[in-house]
Amino acid sequence: MICAGEASGDAHAAHALQAFLALPCSEPAPMPAPAPVEAFGMGGAALLAAGCELVVDNRDLSVIGFVDVLINYPRFLSRLAKLRRAMTARRPELLLIVDYPDFNLKLADTARELDIPVLMYVAPQVWAWRAGRIPDIVRRVNHLAVLFPFERTLWRDAGAQATCVGHPMVTALPLTLDREQARRRLSIDEATPLIALLPGSRPGEIRRLMPLLVGAAARLVAERPALRFVLPRAASIEATVLQAALGNALAACEVEPATRTAAMEAIRILEPGDQGTAVALKAADLAIVASGTATLETGLLGTPMIVVYRVAALNALLMRRLLKIRDIALVNIVAGRRLVPELVQEEATVDAVVRHAKHLLDDDEARAAMRADLSIIRERLGDGDASHKVAELMAKLMPS
Repeated sequence: MICAGEASGDAHAAHALQAFLALPCSEPAPMPAPAPVEAFGMGGAALLAAGCELVVDNRDLSVIGFVDVLINYPRFLSRLAKLRRAMTARRPELLLIVDYPDFNLKLADTARELDIPVLMYVAPQVWAWRAGRIPDIVRRVNHLAVLFPFERTLWRDAGAQATCVGHPMVTALPLTLDREQARRRLSIDEATPLIALLPGSRPGEIRRLMPLLVGAAARLVAERPALRFVLPRAASIEATVLQAALGNALAACEVEPATRTAAMEAIRILEPGDQGTAVALKAADLAIVASGTATLETGLLGTPMIVVYRVAALNALLMRRLLKIRDIALVNIVAGRRLVPELVQEEATVDAVVRHAKHLLDDDEARAAMRADLSIIRERLGDGDASHKVAELMAKLMPS
């Protein structure tokens, strides 16, 4: 049984399932035959394509922050109950939970009651906030597959079984793709200044961040008519939702009608597939990115970036009381220092985004220095074999 709550977790789980299916039948240690395998649980398009039966589709549970969770709590409970019934009826040999801890750890409780081993892939960020959860997680999970070396040390010190598998994104990204190739694939001239806009993969992020990104784009186009933008659509966001958000954000821009029209013509939505986001990032001179996994993707590809984030006011108040770290962007956390600017909550204004964007667009040395700094990200994210390592852990935890 596999449970992944969001788009990134869905992709990680799908790759792990595919790697599990590809494991050889014979290994030095006893391992289950890789086929036939029955997989079911909660996920999205990626897990479905990998052959997992979706008892619950996670695309209707993609929310962010305490407030959204409270509003949607009855829906969460009904989905959880449905998954618990499926687990009890079908008795899987393993529960693989991917991120989404507040939901997935409740499911882990049921698994432990049924003597089903639990593997957690992508551990909660207890090093950032809510460290009090650590003993509870250690009790509920048999093994943790973590992404960063410092996490393995933290969890082992707490008494957990933990393995650092690295980050699956290292394998998934076309790291050999260069700027010229990326621009050819997008049919963009080499001399055209290009900014990639990544407003997030959840509806709440789109709602809160699209006006900021589009407002900055309109202001920049007013001063630089040759500037162009690419906006990759996350698979978890319906095309109509993104188009509507873009249209609403453009309509709300405090610019002249002619500038609004120019901005509309300058922003190009890229549909999911064929590594569209990676191609857009590699082709871009600069990216404006919602805080999250996308900052690691941008960093791995070496694209200079500005990180932005907004949540509901109550969420922001609660998070500020709970957070133990200064930076929120994963790319800065992994590096251990601030490599890229972060504009969060009240600092995330159109003026601030425009100011940082103009600086990076105009200063070749600043962009080159940021690219050089970002080279450390690949060193910190492992050898690119994460999915296979998770598959091996799955096999070892299952009854022989």
